[in-house]
Amino acid sequence: MLNLDALESAARAATPGPWNVFYKHKYDEWHVSLPEPNSSMRLALWRGGCPTRNPQADATHIAACDPATILTLCKIARAAVGYMRLRSEREPNCANVDAFAQWCEDMSQAHADLMAALRDGGLID
Repeated sequence: MLNLDALESAARAATPGPWNVFYKHKYDEWHVSLPEPNSSMRLALWRGGCPTRNPQADATHIAACDPATILTLCKIARAAVGYMRLRSEREPNCANVDAFAQWCEDMSQAHADLMAALRDGGLID
């Protein structure tokens, strides 16, 4: 099961991005670089390159999952879950006007939250 709290906590604790991938021709190594605070220099995440069987693909994947990206995806997931929970609830009886009005208001807010999260993530205009 996906643990959004753990993902958000890890992303907030990590070095902010943007993270990048670069190749060191001299050593035939793929690296993920992180920004060095108060400097234009960037630090390689591992000495000796990405130590995996698929260094280019793995380094590219890790760099693509920088903290801002993970936080944005968590925000979208939370908004989608909130919207779908309300959608899956049985619509209140229309005879109870107040309950129905509240449900409609909650649905409208959940929809707005989801749309804002998708817009913030650059997935919709």
